[in-house]
Amino acid sequence: MHEGLFEKLVGTYADGTPVRSVSVAARRSRSVVDHIQHLMETRKGSLAHIPDMGMPDIGDLYRRLPGSTAEIQSELETLIRKFEPRLTSVRVQFHEFDAAAARVRFRITGTLQGEGRLQLESSFFPDGRGSVIHAG
Repeated sequence: MHEGLFEKLVGTYADGTPVRSVSVAARRSRSVVDHIQHLMETRKGSLAHIPDMGMPDIGDLYRRLPGSTAEIQSELETLIRKFEPRLTSVRVQFHEFDAAAARVRFRITGTLQGEGRLQLESSFFPDGRGSVIHAG
């Protein structure tokens, strides 16, 4: 199975792209990217049955930037390691704090099972949104 269960059930990725329009080779990495984005946008404690799933309040972390970058980095790495089993040897590194764009960026690297190395770039914004894209 290349796509995740959610994509199999609804037939689309988070942005509405039909699964069938994505090459079979790219489906697993696309599913992982979507899942990490969902994890980033879920607030820790919001799911009673999985209280440690999600990120802490990003607004609070933003008020303490750039000093809180190490905390964000650690939380994100722990979250991915625990809740995205398709990605192993996960490493999250601080990339940039862009004060003008109110964005903090991190580089995520890991090994995608059966496919090799995966490099992603994640961004957080003060309103709690997160985004994840392929970095190479």
